[in-house]
This record gives sequence, C-alpha cells and structure tokens, in this order.
Amino acid sequence: LGKTIKNAVGSIERLRFTNSGTEATMHAIRLARGFTGKKYIVKMEGGYHGAHDYALIKSGSGTMTFGVPSSAGVPEEVSRTVLVGRYNDAESIEKLFKEHRNEIAAVITEPVLGNIGVINPENDFLKSLREITEKYSSLLIFDEVITGFRFGFKGYQDIVGIKPDLTTMGKIIGGGAPVGMFGGREDIMAHVAPQGDVYEAGTFSGNPLTMAAGIATLDQLKGKDYSSITNYATRLEEKLNSLISEYNIDATINRCHSMFQIFFNKNKVKDYTGATASDTEKFNKMFHMLLEKGIFFPPSQFETEFVSFAHSETDLEATVDAFSTVLKCL
Repeated sequence: LGKTIKNAVGSIERLRFTNSGTEATMHAIRLARGFTGKKYIVKMEGGYHGAHDYALIKSGSGTMTFGVPSSAGVPEEVSRTVLVGRYNDAESIEKLFKEHRNEIAAVITEPVLGNIGVINPENDFLKSLREITEKYSSLLIFDEVITGFRFGFKGYQDIVGIKPDLTTMGKIIGGGAPVGMFGGREDIMAHVAPQGDVYEAGTFSGNPLTMAAGIATLDQLKGKDYSSITNYATRLEEKLNSLISEYNIDATINRCHSMFQIFFNKNKVKDYTGATASDTEKFNKMFHMLLEKGIFFPPSQFETEFVSFAHSETDLEATVDAFSTVLKCL
C-alpha cells in the first residue's frame, strides 16, 4: 500500500501509517517542529485537521492573532503556539511570518477547504504558500485527508502542481477502515524514530486488515475514469444553479471537481467569513426536506457533498427532482 501511494503522489518519498487523519496531522506537526527546531504552526481560519489540541484552534475575532481554543480542555499555552491566517489571503500569511520571522515551523492547510463547505484556492494562493514557506525556511504541509485520491489517482497537489514538504491522508487509502498517513521528503521523514529523534508510534498503525482494505480500494480506483464523476458533479451543479435562478433564491454553489456545497448566501464564498455569513437555518430546512424525499445531504452548511462512482443517472434525476420541489418551497 505504501508503494502504491508513493508511486501515485509525487512529493511522498517516505511515509508512515497511523489509525486516523487526526493522528496523521498530529504527528506531521510534531515532525515539522522537530525537523525545523521552531515552535509555531500556521493554520487557516476554518481549516480542520482533526481533533487533537494543536488542530482545535481558530481565530474567534477573524483577525490575524494567536489562535484561541475551539474546544474546552485545550490549554492556552498550547493555543498560543498556533497562529491563524486567512485562506485565500496570502498577505495575512506573509504578515504572520514577518511578525514571527524565524519561529514558524510550518504552514498546514487543506489545499481545498472541506470542512466549512467547499472553498477553492484562488489567485495562486497555494503557490504563494509554497513561496512564503521556502522564503522563511519553514515547511508546507498539505492535509489531503479529503482530497487525496478524490479527484484522480493522485493528490490534489499533483493536479495543481504544488509540491508540499509533508502530506497527510486518510479515509480513502483505507477503504473505510481506520487509517491515516503522513509522508513527504525523505530527509524530513528520516527524523522519525527509530532513525531520528521525533517519536511516533501506534499499536494498530499499519494493521493488516486496514492495509488489505486500502490495497483493494486503490486497486479499484486505479482503473477508474475520474472525469466521469467530475462531469456528473458539473451537470448537477448546472441543474441546481438553474433552479436557484428560477426560484430567485440567494444561494451560490462552490464546486471542486466532484465535491460541492450549496451556500445560502447571495455572495460568492471564498473564505471562513463568507461561509459563516450564510443562512444556516435555511440550509437546515433544506436538509430535512430533502431527507424526506430520500436525498441524504450532510446535515450542516459547513460540510461537503461528494459525488462517487456509485452514483447513477437515476440518482441525478431524483436529486434534481427533489431539489425542484424543495427550493420552490424555500
């Protein structure tokens, strides 16, 4: 399984398996700190990287400040080592680096934000992150737990041509069994114990059941035509946009290949602020009305819809029919 992932994702030269995406990002952050000898981590406002202390941080005021915990039980001392920048705002990232010039170990981000709906990178934002981290001798970590093998038999990084130093993955590479992975440049990964001084372990990491499930899943995906699900999602987006226009609803759709989200917001959503300004009550009504008609969307404005190879033309027609009724009611 490791060889398959290495051959598919250009930046991964060596990797370690974990049991979840949370573990993968936790170990990647520790590794970045151990490799660079620096303390601070930069994450994006609204970016989600699991449920460990260093990931459960957001910027409550929406400003470029030290992060504040978004969960009880996270010590202030921990939260103050995590800096929060704005996705799609390279200037906010550059400002953090100027303020903490030689203290930032890494920037960690989902290349496409997937836990506040779908937010696409704009204006060469990912390229800017690569340039900024190289300029200040910091690492760039792409959290591809959602996007890895989602849009092609590769990472999203390979689609956009941006090479991070470390990558985390999960979900898909285990075929639904508990799994995570962190990997990247060989010189960085060499710092992981027992070869290096950054400790990482897990009794069930790389367990045979998950590895077999992952191999079987990637074997299935290797021969798939990913353009078919992108085309499916594109057609669904077009049909839903037509209904939104017909019923004069303040809503916009963000889509990246085969994942998308409807925001009840008349403005284009390109960051955390835009996402949280959307009408969540209306989304909740839509969710329950769709569910009554047999269409199961995620129950939150801030989650994401995924088209899969399992979806059929009949499913598309049923979804559009249900939306026609629901949007008319809304």
